Amino acid sequence: LYLSRPMRRLDYFAGKLGVIAAFLAAVMVVPVLLAYTIGVAFSLDLTVIPDTGRILLGAVLYGLLVALVCGLVMLALSSLSRNSRLVAMMWAGLWLISGMISQSVGSSLRHQDQRRPWEIISFTHNLHRVRQALLDTEAAHRQLQDLLTQAQKAAEAAASGELPGGLSS
Repeated sequence: LYLSRPMRRLDYFAGKLGVIAAFLAAVMVVPVLLAYTIGVAFSLDLTVIPDTGRILLGAVLYGLLVALVCGLVMLALSSLSRNSRLVAMMWAGLWLISGMISQSVGSSLRHQDQRRPWEIISFTHNLHRVRQALLDTEAAHRQLQDLLTQAQKAAEAAASGELPGGLSS
């Protein structure tokens, strides 16, 4: 590869981040887009697109955010050593040890505070919180609980011989 001018630090940084982010995005974003496309194709109704567009946007944003954040962390760790095995061990240590510290602090403080501020120690848990916010999992969980409650009531009504609306057969 011939370079007509010397590379600056910013060029090198952007190139390395671009490669790492591209591989992470290939694992995080491409399957989301593929699954969404297949889901829409099998739905046989294009009105599903406006209903699920927010989920697609949230999932793609989360994948890009993970690719960017994890890429930056990996670049920071790789700048500490030239040995790739050591960098891989530091990466695994960041994920595992921060999670274990968060869990151990959490188990000792669980009954004292309900807000759980110790969870910010865990790198993984912080990414999970971002995912929950982008995908609005709390609202989806409430909606699922409501549907399950309605289904249970309908099953009980069917078992007792009542028709919907309080009518009996």
